[in-house]
Amino acid sequence: MKNKTFMLIALLGILAVSCQKENQVETITIHNPTGAKTATVMHYEVNGNTFYDTVYSDTELDAFYYNMLALAYDGDMIKIYTNNPSTTITQPRDVVTFSTTDVDKAKSWILQKNLEGYDVEVIYDKETGKYICTAEK
Repeated sequence: MKNKTFMLIALLGILAVSCQKENQVETITIHNPTGAKTATVMHYEVNGNTFYDTVYSDTELDAFYYNMLALAYDGDMIKIYTNNPSTTITQPRDVVTFSTTDVDKAKSWILQKNLEGYDVEVIYDKETGKYICTAEK
């Protein structure tokens, strides 16, 4: 009887562990015969809804950022999270703002701030014709 109880508890423990939510993988390496290819998982929000997108090259990364700017231009509020671990809430926050009418300058600035470890929020002001980008670390 003790053996059956132990087996039942062990089985339930295994099932409970298998139902746990997996952590999101930020960067993975895919091995193939021609070499290694790196994939980056982009974490972002559109109007408060969370999404993930995987990019495999610099060209795809540029397309991702331009797509985010197009969504902002259409009136959506965009937030692009860095792939670096976030800082603790007790540390003072570093906030930097940038605005421009040039979509290429906006894309470059957002990319640079993400690389520096900032989460970036983007909106488009139709009255001024400017992308307003706020980076927070």
